[in-house]
Amino acid sequence: MNERYGQKPQFLYCHDNSHYPLSVVFFSGLGSTIERQHVEEYRTFCHQNNVSFMALDFTAHAYKYQKNEPQDFGMNHRLSDALNVLQNELKNKPFIMVGFSMGGKLALDVSQQLKNQTKALIELAPAIELSRYQWYDNLNLMVQKKLNALGKTNPESKTFENLCVFAQMLKAVKGHLLLKEPVSYGGNIDILHGMVDKHVPYQNSLKFKKNYVPQAQVAILPGESHHFLQPHSRQVIFNTLANTIKMVKGR
Repeated sequence: MNERYGQKPQFLYCHDNSHYPLSVVFFSGLGSTIERQHVEEYRTFCHQNNVSFMALDFTAHAYKYQKNEPQDFGMNHRLSDALNVLQNELKNKPFIMVGFSMGGKLALDVSQQLKNQTKALIELAPAIELSRYQWYDNLNLMVQKKLNALGKTNPESKTFENLCVFAQMLKAVKGHLLLKEPVSYGGNIDILHGMVDKHVPYQNSLKFKKNYVPQAQVAILPGESHHFLQPHSRQVIFNTLANTIKMVKGR
C-alpha cells in the first residue's frame, strides 16, 4: 500500500494511491480526525471491494487558523484545499464521496464543483442547513453547559481546552453550513441518519431532502446517535457503500 500524507496547505489527508480506477473519498466531521478506527474500517472495506481510498482531515484548519482567522476557523479554505488535493491526487478519476456531519456539507460543495467525477454521494448525519433551526442553538447551549461544568471542576484539562475550541468553531461555522444556492448535483445521493442524534437531529435530513435533493434516498436508523456507533448501523453504512460501488461500476 502506498500511502501519502500531506499538508495542502494546513490539513492532513491520506491516500492509498492504488491502481484501482474508482475511489472512495471520506470527509471527516468538524472535530473528527483520520486517526480514528472507523476510517481504517472504510479503508479495509474499500480494498476488499477493489476501490482506492482517500480521507481528508480538516481539524488542522480549526487549530491552525484560530489565531489568524478566529472568526472563520479556516472555513473559507476548506473547499479550495479539498478541491486542490482531489485534483492533484485523483486527476480525472471518478470517485464516490462519503461525508460525515460537517464533512457532509463539504462533500456536497465538492460535488457541485466536480460533477463529472462525482459518481455518487453518501451523507452521514449531514450538518447541512442546520444553523437555520433551533437545533443548532440547542447544540451550542449543550456545549456551553459542559464548558461551565468543566470550568468549575477541571479548567486546566485538555478536554476543557478542546471544548473551548469546539465552541468557537461552532460559532464560526454557522453561516458556512447554509446552502447559498440550489443544489445542482443531480447524481445518486443516499442519506443515513440516527433517530436519536442530539448533535444534528434527523429531521434536518428530511428537510434537506424535501427542499433541496428530492432524488435522495433517506434511511433513519432507530436508536442510533450522531456517530453511528451501533454495529447494526455500521453494517447499514457499509451495505449502502457496497451497493453504491456496485452501481457505479456497473454503469
